[in-house]
Amino acid sequence: QIELLIQEIGQGIQQAATEMERANQAVSEQQSAVVHTDNAFAKIDHAVLEVSSQIEEVGQAAAALNQNARNVEAAIQNIAAVVEESAAGTEEVAASTEEQTAVMQEIASASEQLALLATRLQEELGRFKVS
Repeated sequence: QIELLIQEIGQGIQQAATEMERANQAVSEQQSAVVHTDNAFAKIDHAVLEVSSQIEEVGQAAAALNQNARNVEAAIQNIAAVVEESAAGTEEVAASTEEQTAVMQEIASASEQLALLATRLQEELGRFKVS
């Protein structure tokens, strides 16, 4: 019976050793999985930091574009004001030119009338010619 007991103890030890070997293998596989998971989380963390940095850059670029748009709007308003002033000046020049043209037409008309008067005066003087 002792021999049987020793065999059973030996078999128990053998089973325990086999189970320990399986447990060691499972622990090793789990450690490998933990390292793999840790590496994946490190990559995710790095990607999140990179995306966060890119989002900040995009925000800064958007703010710069917004400021540029405001600058362009102000420049366009200044140009519009200059164009309005130029148009008003052009209208004034056109009105002045019309006035000058009217005055010149009056002068031309008066000159024609003076020429007619001079011609008539000469004709009248020709009648009083002393011989």
